[in-house]
Amino acid sequence: MLATPTHETEETCDNALHPHIFDLDHVEIPIILIEQTGAIAAMNECGLAVLQVNDTSQARTDFVDRCVAPSDQRDVRETIRKVLERGEEDRSFKVRFRWRNRSGTENDASHRQSIDGGATPSTMEARMRAWDTDEGPFVVVSLIDRSKESELNQVVANISENERCRIGEDLHDLVASRITAISIRLQNLMSRIDKEEPDQLRQSLSPILDDVWSVSCDVPSLSHTLYPVEIADTSLAEALQNLVNTFDERHEPTFQYLGDPFEERPDDVETATHLYRIAYEALNNALHHANANHVWIDLSAAGDILELSIWDDGRGISNGTSSGGLGLHLMQCRADVIGAELKVMPAPRGGTLVRCLWQNRCTSNTDDGMRHTLN
Repeated sequence: MLATPTHETEETCDNALHPHIFDLDHVEIPIILIEQTGAIAAMNECGLAVLQVNDTSQARTDFVDRCVAPSDQRDVRETIRKVLERGEEDRSFKVRFRWRNRSGTENDASHRQSIDGGATPSTMEARMRAWDTDEGPFVVVSLIDRSKESELNQVVANISENERCRIGEDLHDLVASRITAISIRLQNLMSRIDKEEPDQLRQSLSPILDDVWSVSCDVPSLSHTLYPVEIADTSLAEALQNLVNTFDERHEPTFQYLGDPFEERPDDVETATHLYRIAYEALNNALHHANANHVWIDLSAAGDILELSIWDDGRGISNGTSSGGLGLHLMQCRADVIGAELKVMPAPRGGTLVRCLWQNRCTSNTDDGMRHTLN
């Protein structure tokens, strides 16, 4: 089974670079020993699985030619050279590369092959360290699958154009058209300025000033929705409350935050930002697709599990509905990156429920509670 990029996996990966400490067949990440010539000398069970071979004799070829996509081979060979040159000093080298599958072609996110219920990676990170033995120097390579991160980057790239269009529409509808209307009204007012009394002019100016004030409030609101700066300064709970307030002020359905206002987790900005973006996409989907009258969001904790839920009273979805939209795909990728579980399902009383469970890995090493809660 391929390792996914968690803190514990990376620590195991670093420890596994000391092969005299561990029985490598019991390390649940791919470990490959490379000779000074670059040939594969040995590997553990996870290494056999990722190379899709039954034993090392079937893969006694040059590691770079066998495993690395041609476009990245030069960088990987240079890293191996540096490792051997530095010798067994107290540091490891990292290099990220595109994986080459058994047929000799590159894998990508749209052509993933099955291995024991898993999938071959499209992107790998290799950590390398020299190991001096009586038989000569070897390079110990431990591998972490970074494909999910690459997929997320691709999804973000794909969705950015859609987001720009949506921002442009919001700016046009909320700002540009209103500024144009204000300009026309001011021009009309200028043509009347010599004909009317001051009191009448004051009455005409008052609603125009109100509109200018409203537009000046809308622009910060739009930018705030796109970039929640307060996550770094306060908490996810407060950022979600502000997000809901913004949606409720600007749109027709009633948006309501029911979460714990004092919840301080997660305490790292990256995880909090991913959860915030999941909530934003879910609220936006409910706004544009659910035909709902009410939308609710909740953030609550049970032990070391933090639950983010967004649901509505709209048209709903059926069980097993494919989450094929870019927004839903992006939510799933974000959940995968932070190790959370995400499900989109019919809400108990109609409508749609988006449920994301994130477990604090610093206090728990098991996923059983999270899986039980979601199922």
